[in-house]
Amino acid sequence: MRWRKLLTAPDLFIGATVNPFVPPFGDRIANLEKKIAAGARFIQTQFCFDLPMLEDFMRLVRERGLHQRAHFIVGVGTLGSAKALAWMANNVPGVHVPPALLARIAAAPDQKAAAKQVCIETIQALARIEGVAGVHVMGHKNEDTLAQIITECGLREHTRLHCA
Repeated sequence: MRWRKLLTAPDLFIGATVNPFVPPFGDRIANLEKKIAAGARFIQTQFCFDLPMLEDFMRLVRERGLHQRAHFIVGVGTLGSAKALAWMANNVPGVHVPPALLARIAAAPDQKAAAKQVCIETIQALARIEGVAGVHVMGHKNEDTLAQIITECGLREHTRLHCA
């Protein structure tokens, strides 16, 4: 396509991002409204390790009816150890990891299995939140575990929640 003329206009499915884990939340919603008004048809979040924070954010999204104007895809994933999770929490802007979650994984005899279980539980909980249309399952050099997560969390049985 480098120098060829387009014969038809592309029909793009435009997306945007939001970080529901960084206050002030009112500003996040106002910016989100602008992104959707500008044409965003799907919204992807940062990694979600804090379900109560996401639930609060999605309540604000529903109050404004934004979930009816765009598809919300929540970032989830697993990290192999408490050390990796702590590094992400301390070095990736906007990633919030509750201390209790970090302690749960740190105390586990098999941290990789514990992190995998947390991811499965998170996806199952997200399937029950109105306005969440899907998940983006992420993991660096962890593809084997990601495939297991997708299978074990029951995503394929959900008709409302999709996996990317």
